[in-house]
Amino acid sequence: MLRQLPLDDEVPELRWRLREAVLGGARTVVVDMRGVQRLSSGMMSALLTTHRLCRVRGGHVELVDCERPVVELLYRTALWRVFPLRLRSESATTVRRTTAS
Repeated sequence: MLRQLPLDDEVPELRWRLREAVLGGARTVVVDMRGVQRLSSGMMSALLTTHRLCRVRGGHVELVDCERPVVELLYRTALWRVFPLRLRSESATTVRRTTAS
């Protein structure tokens, strides 16, 4: 699960997993944010890069179960307009692929 990944040394793994989902055909990537208390600049960069790749395919990146500090950051930076937020997951996995219907 994407938990406790605010450390910059773990960002390459996050980038890899997000890129793998998109290259695997996902238009929309759902990221389970439970337990993530802050977003480093590296994490934000990985999410924004994935967002751009998904937008080209008509999709987006959705953040699920964000902790309060993350939600506050997204509102302060106006990134809540970029990333749809869901406060309750529907058994979302770390990075779940949603393919075109």
